[in-house]
Amino acid sequence: MRFSQMAERPHSLRTLMQSNRLNVLSAVRAHPHVTIADLAFSTGLSKVTVTKCLEHYLQEGLIKDRGKDEAEDRGKPPTRYSFNPGHKVVFCVKIDDVHLFAALTDLEGGIIASHSAYYNAVTPLDHILACIRDAFTMLLERTGRSASECVAAVVGCHGVIDPELGICFVSPHFSDWGLDIPIRDMVARLLPPNMPVYVNNWIHYHAYGELRAMHSTVSRFFLIGTEMEGVAGGLVIDGRIYRGSGSLSGEIAHMVIDTRPQAELCECGGKGCFEASISPKRMVARAKAFTGSDEEITFPTILQAANDGEGWARQLVDEAISHWAIGITNIVQISDPELIIIQGEYANAGPYFLSNLLEKIQTVSLVRMRKTVEIAYSTVGDQGTILGAGAFAAEKYLAQQG
Repeated sequence: MRFSQMAERPHSLRTLMQSNRLNVLSAVRAHPHVTIADLAFSTGLSKVTVTKCLEHYLQEGLIKDRGKDEAEDRGKPPTRYSFNPGHKVVFCVKIDDVHLFAALTDLEGGIIASHSAYYNAVTPLDHILACIRDAFTMLLERTGRSASECVAAVVGCHGVIDPELGICFVSPHFSDWGLDIPIRDMVARLLPPNMPVYVNNWIHYHAYGELRAMHSTVSRFFLIGTEMEGVAGGLVIDGRIYRGSGSLSGEIAHMVIDTRPQAELCECGGKGCFEASISPKRMVARAKAFTGSDEEITFPTILQAANDGEGWARQLVDEAISHWAIGITNIVQISDPELIIIQGEYANAGPYFLSNLLEKIQTVSLVRMRKTVEIAYSTVGDQGTILGAGAFAAEKYLAQQG
């Protein structure tokens, strides 16, 4: 054997060992309370190899020994094993225009503890960064965790973001921040050294949360996130968030869907943008002018009135539905998803909005689209961003534990 071959062999053995360990860890995560025999069957590894892999993870704390089954009529009862998601935690943050929501999640994305802070759109970035630092310290103290138990920090915020560089090119809700904000580096300086920090648009992490919550075989879906003054989108293809070459995938807010002279003005300076045309905030303002009522009118009030058959509310919702139908048709013809998920303010719109949206789409879309695209409301709620962020970072961490 040549020296070069001898030198390569230890490296190959380490690679094989790491691969075997990761296969076993993945199998335990997929099938709780498994035995060594179960794992050998599902991974194709020998029982000896499986046992060695389990010993490694038991020592690390990533896998738990669940004990033996109750005595059976024949033979010795097997020991069962399961994944230990609470072994480490992830620090997750969502920054929106008036609210910071922070949480510690386990290695399955489940929320262990959370904290909220409130501000406004003119709040300096330094203040929001201080809120992040304080939330990190507070959540660790509340849960009795040490900083060494936190494997990563994940920040989801508004704006056009390059997740590879950790830079927010521009944030529409925080114009005072300026351009090319190095969010990742700023957050990293607040946390323990060498802690990985991931940054992306909040809707991309929410899309990952939707993906993790699904119990179906949908491989390609588009998430539309709606807020009182904003719209964002995220495309998932084969279990991965698709960002595009310039991290612009899903930036649907400013596609023009209304070219009429009376189209709504948008904060971007244009007219007829998707975001402006379906804005809940604008709908509330129109409802107050339309009804002439002194009573408080909220967006949920309008949606409920439409479901209850109120004519003024249905007129407002119908106008929004027309814009939604054009926007969704554009998305489908460009991205070709199997499913479109509506999240946020419109996720509680109820049956009137959804049934009439589906009907309206049929008048503006291709025949094939009518038969193949499903539209549904989000089921994970406002915490989807945190759930997705935690799961995203956990996957990164676990992939390195071979």
